[in-house]
Amino acid sequence: MCNYRRTDGSPCPEPAHTDSRDGLCTFHDLEIWREKPDLVREEFMKRVKAGQRDFEGYNLPGVDLREFTFREDVRFDKATFHKDCHFSKAEFKGRASFVGAKFEEAYFLGAEFRGVASFSKAKFEEANFIGAKFEFEGADFAEAEFKEANFSWARFKGANFLRAKFERANFSWAEFEGAHFIEAEFGRANFIGAEFGEANFSWAKFEGTYFLGAEFKGPADFSWSAFKGEADFSGANFQGEATFYRTTMEEGSF
Repeated sequence: MCNYRRTDGSPCPEPAHTDSRDGLCTFHDLEIWREKPDLVREEFMKRVKAGQRDFEGYNLPGVDLREFTFREDVRFDKATFHKDCHFSKAEFKGRASFVGAKFEEAYFLGAEFRGVASFSKAKFEEANFIGAKFEFEGADFAEAEFKEANFSWARFKGANFLRAKFERANFSWAEFEGAHFIEAEFGRANFIGAEFGEANFSWAKFEGTYFLGAEFKGPADFSWSAFKGEADFSGANFQGEATFYRTTMEEGSF
């Protein structure tokens, strides 16, 4: 039996791999995915097609689940996606949990999340969520870390990016019914043409940010936020109350 213990304390049901020095299975061992990537991918896909939906802590060397439909809840908590993983145009009808997962190249282009989507504390080298749809009021990216993030044209029923960190972020033309970026940290960030219902960027930190032509249809709170470098709100439209209490800007344009 594999020595890995899940977050809830339950054991992994997989048998320990004979080559594992730590008594771990094909998926939880830290070296087998390097030595036998084709085997790991093949065995993983067998389990997916058989209906398994708990992949906590798995090490996966390249995953291709484009256009796949997950009809039940699925868990990839603490999983590590080595190399690229493809979930483009995948459909998640239940809860999709990637809490604490690590990604090198993540592709969720046009993916549809119909239930809660949780990526809290996940880490991304490159994240591509272009045109993704988050249809439930629970897209959770709290404390997630991104080196390169592209959410352009994505649609959010409700989005929580509390204390998330971005080196480079693109949310151009994204649509948010509710957006919470409280205490988030941005390197270069684009929100060009984005649409917001309610938007909360209080205590956020920015370094070169562009909200050109953005639409704020509800309250927009930038209280205590700090903008270093250029902060360009040219053509932005604030239809609701806009709050910039104790906000600091080095180069602000409206």
